[in-house]
Formats: sequence, C-alpha cells, structure tokens
Amino acid sequence: GGGGGAGGVGAAGTLPCGAPRGAGGAGLTSNITGSCVQRAGGGGNGIAGGSLGSTSGGGGGGGYPGGASSNGTDNTGGGGGGSGRPDDNGGQGGPGVVIVKELNQASGVWSMQSQFQAKKCGTWPQFIAYDMDYLVVAGGGGGGYRLNGGGGAGGFRESSGANTGCYTASPLGSGVTGFLLEEGTYTITVGAGGAGGVCGPETGAKGTDSIFNVCGSAPLKITSSGGGAGAPASSPLGQGGSGGGAKVSY
Repeated sequence: GGGGGAGGVGAAGTLPCGAPRGAGGAGLTSNITGSCVQRAGGGGNGIAGGSLGSTSGGGGGGGYPGGASSNGTDNTGGGGGGSGRPDDNGGQGGPGVVIVKELNQASGVWSMQSQFQAKKCGTWPQFIAYDMDYLVVAGGGGGGYRLNGGGGAGGFRESSGANTGCYTASPLGSGVTGFLLEEGTYTITVGAGGAGGVCGPETGAKGTDSIFNVCGSAPLKITSSGGGAGAPASSPLGQGGSGGGAKVSY
C-alpha cells in the first residue's frame, strides 16, 4: 500500500490495475516561512498500472511497467515511491527540514542612556530571550523494491504560531506552544531521507530523525521521528513518524 502521510493514511494497493492504486497519504500545509508549503506526504505503492504519491506533501509516486518510482521531494520529508517492476529500485525518501521563527517586528524600545551604560559596562549588545515558533519534519522513508510499498512521511511537529504573529499552522499545531529561546548554542539535525529498496534487501530504509537542540532536553528539545520504510507488514522497518506501506500480495 501507499505510505502514510502526516495528514492521512496511505491507500491500499491492488493488482493488476484496480482502484485505489495505493496512493500515499496526504501531507499537511503550513506557512511558517510566509508561503504555504505542503510537507510530509506518503510515497505511492509500486504496482502494475502505477500509483500516485501523496497529492500533497512531496511523496514520490510508485513505479509501474514503463516508469520508475520517484523520490520524495527535498525538504518536505515526503516518502519515496515503491518499485513497480521486479528489477527497479524503490524511490528515496525526501530529506526533512527544521524551521525556527521569531517575531517579525521590534520587541521593544530602549533609551539611549540605558544603551550607553550597557556599553560602558561591556554588556552591550545584550541578547534578549525571544518567544519562538517551530516546524520540525523528519526524513521520509524509502520505498520498497519489487512491487513493494511506498515510504512513510517523516514525523511532523510544529507549534501553533501564536508566539510570532499567528501564521497558519496545520491541525497538528493547534494548541501547541512554542518556546522561549535564550542566548546559547543550539545544535540542529535535519533528517535524511531513507534509501530506496534494492535487490537483496527489498525493503527501503527508514528516514532519520530531525532534531532541534540535539544536546538539550524537553520542552526545548524537539524531535520528529524518521518515516517508516516500504516493507513487508511484519517488518519493524515499516514503523516511523508515519508508517511505510506494505508489499502488495499477488
């Protein structure tokens, strides 16, 4: 079947050309960057007749006779498409993304005298803690080899946008608070997409986690789990931020 997306499950695959054709699960939309972008869609299942990746969210389409499976879109965490021919590899999952947003206007006004005194004392400029919002999407899972399932989308976590100007968040962000970011060093990991399945190990590889503040702790450490691979239903590789699709039985 199609890999799961952040906004919905993947559809079941059928042979030879039935409907639904194992489309990947839907992604989610956020405009934290100022533009509406769809991310974290599932990859399509590889079947005879072909199948679609997620209609939103960067999931790769499943392969079919005469066409190869496609990769998940970069920086969306979309799952890779499953292979639709016995000798084709699965599509690679799309890398994830980490976005942190600050308030888009001045946070206050200070007197010249106070700034002069701070300069004399060697404390100017002084970092001020800011309320931030975030979006953290993990890498998508790779699609499977030989009529196998599509990769699952990377995990999708975001805050509501209330800290920085009420941008439009997805339903998953509703009611989720951002965080207060103070002066310091914050290490970020952007999750890679999982490799597509090849001859031998037919399953794809899971996507890797995306993390804001790797060395920190909750609530200031935000981790999204990598997407599950296109794999047999019994394989733990199919588990992830969104689950990978299972191989079509025929």
